[in-house]
Formats: sequence, structure tokens, C-alpha cells
Amino acid sequence: MSVGESNNGSSLVAVPLNRGSTIVARRGVQAKAGAHAGGFLPLRMAPPYIVKGYCLAPKGSKHSPLKPGQGAELRIGMRAQAMLEDMLDEAQTRIGYQFKDPLLLKRALTHASLTDDRLDSNERLEFLGDAVLGMVVCEYLHDTFPDLLEGEMTKVKSTVVSRRVCAEVASEMGLDGILMIGKGMASRESLPTSVAAAVYESVLGAVYLDAGLDTTRSLIISGLEERIRQAAASGHHSNFKSVLQQIAQQAFSQTPTYALLDEQGPDHAKCFEIAVTIGTRRFAPCWGPSKKRAEQEAALSALEELGYAKRHESGEVHVDLSVVPEA
Repeated sequence: MSVGESNNGSSLVAVPLNRGSTIVARRGVQAKAGAHAGGFLPLRMAPPYIVKGYCLAPKGSKHSPLKPGQGAELRIGMRAQAMLEDMLDEAQTRIGYQFKDPLLLKRALTHASLTDDRLDSNERLEFLGDAVLGMVVCEYLHDTFPDLLEGEMTKVKSTVVSRRVCAEVASEMGLDGILMIGKGMASRESLPTSVAAAVYESVLGAVYLDAGLDTTRSLIISGLEERIRQAAASGHHSNFKSVLQQIAQQAFSQTPTYALLDEQGPDHAKCFEIAVTIGTRRFAPCWGPSKKRAEQEAALSALEELGYAKRHESGEVHVDLSVVPEA
């Protein structure tokens, strides 16, 4: 068992050290300096680390002051800065971006429960990251789905920037495993959804300040693009034209065109027959009580023929974008 790991593979916890102190810790024993333990930090990494004067040791071990000279497994003091840099390097690997100012990342990964002053936590970066996230998602929806109405784009945005989705992305990136949190928070088996979501947004805020909008946009879209597409598709019971356009452009590098083939009935109750064409392929025409409705029915018919949509007996339509080839 290497230093910094417990027998059962549990997380590590942080115990405060007096400034400038050097602690020598045995395996399986939680090092301690001072009268009581302070903030805790779950960390799923094997190497030992120091974060803001905190010594890592196996979670659940007894608090036991150690005298100098007891064991030689973990010696903490002058190496604190190097240890912190190691942790930040791991964080940057998980994020996929190398910070020019690592202190921004350090703050993005510091929960308010670990600070004496909340201005030293990630809350301000979370505020900024939330705004950048919303803007990027709105921009993507506007540019990618030209047929979506304002209310429909709002619904899709609300889905993909929800706390649940942000927490899922944070977990996928491994951010929930490197967030620095306080003792009370560390006693939980898992991070609350709101906390996991917040660290994702705070990291976005830090990347935005460090690298600008383009890099942040790439990071956001890489984690949310498929979710945006699925959310847009699931809400497209009357917007199959937008789904078909997305698929046609991505799978065939073509834009669908719609042709009016026929119209029947009196002026106050006309019906329209419209067919959609992608490239040289024309799909079966459909009728509708208006041109817009007929276009939507024609788009749905094309999606069914292409294998991307299925109409159930209940009338519900399921659109599956998982089989769309990558652009």
C-alpha cells in the first residue's frame, strides 16, 4: 500500500498543519498538528498532497498527534508547493486545458466550506461560469436550429444547463473527485448535485478568464453537444424540419428543400401537399391543413424513412440521433 492510500481504498482527508510545521506520519495513521482536525478533502489519487497547509491521510483513521521521528513514510513541509502543483496538474489533465494562471484553477476547485473568507472560494467563478455556459448554449441553439422558436430554445437551454446535467458533466470530467471541500461536506458519501454542478461552472469561469471565449466554448460544446441535440430532438414534436435539417447537413452535407405539389379545398379550409428532397432523393409527400404543417409532416415522414424517427401507436414520436454519423 502506497502512502496516501487506505487499506480499503477509501478517499483521503486533509488535516490542518501549523504554518512551517513538518509532520512525519506512519501508514494508516492520520497526521495531525494542533488541537483538533479542521477541513477535510476527499481525493481519489494515490500520491500524497498538501493543499493550503493540509496534510492528506486515510479517511476514517484515528486522529493521532505524531512526534518527530515516528516513521518516515510521509514528510511534509517544504514540499507543499510542489505537492499542490502536482494536484493542479492532475486537474488540468482531467479538464483538458493547461492554465496560464494555475491560481485561477486552484480557486475554481476550492469550495466555500474550506475557506475562512468566501471571497477565497469558487463562488464568484461559479457566477461567471454560469453566465458563460448559458450564453454559449444559447448561441449554439440559435446557430444550429434555425427553425426553433424562442420558447422552444428556452426549454432546451433549461434542460441542458440544469444542475443535474452540469453535475453529470462534472462527474464525467472527474471534477467531483478533486474539489477541495471542508470537513462537514467530506462526511457525505457523495457530493450534493448542487456542489458538483457548481464546480463545473466555476471551472468554466476560470477557463474563460484564462483563455477567453473560444476555448471555453469548445470545452462546453464537447461536453454538452450530444445532450443539446437529444434535448432538441425530444422536444421536436412539431419541429421535425429542424431535426431533418441537422441530420441532412451532418450525414449528407445537404440542406432539405420543400416543394408544394398540390392544394385542395375551399379558401377557408385548404389542404396542402408537400414533398421534401435531400440532394437527389425525394421522400413521400404529405398533406397538411397549412403549408407549415404539411412541411413538418413531410419532414417527419423523411425521418421515418431514413430510420431516425419512429411513430408509436400512442401518437408519440421518438427521434434517435445516436445513429447520426459524425460530421
